[in-house]
Amino acid sequence: MYASQSRLNCHLVGMDAATENSVRDLVQRWGFNVTAASDAESWLATADLDHPGCVLAMVDQPVQLLKSLEAAVSPLAAVVLIAKTDTRSVVEAMRAGAVEVLEISS
Repeated sequence: MYASQSRLNCHLVGMDAATENSVRDLVQRWGFNVTAASDAESWLATADLDHPGCVLAMVDQPVQLLKSLEAAVSPLAAVVLIAKTDTRSVVEAMRAGAVEVLEISS
């Protein structure tokens, strides 16, 4: 088995190029394999949802993505990244299954 096959996957979804590059560098240093998709729909159409890892999602409708992961009984841990947090969006994301909601500066 190759070393990269034994590492967990981290899926970056919906990030602009600069954010994606920064996050990619960070999670690769932590030992994750990294994949990226420009939006949730294209990622869900091609992603392997059956293997453990994480999803870092910066999408307009995180609840839809989280519900899709729940429906697939996916073991992926989802972290939602938002530019400006408000109580309602944080509560909705956490109730839908996000393990964390982080505010990022643009």
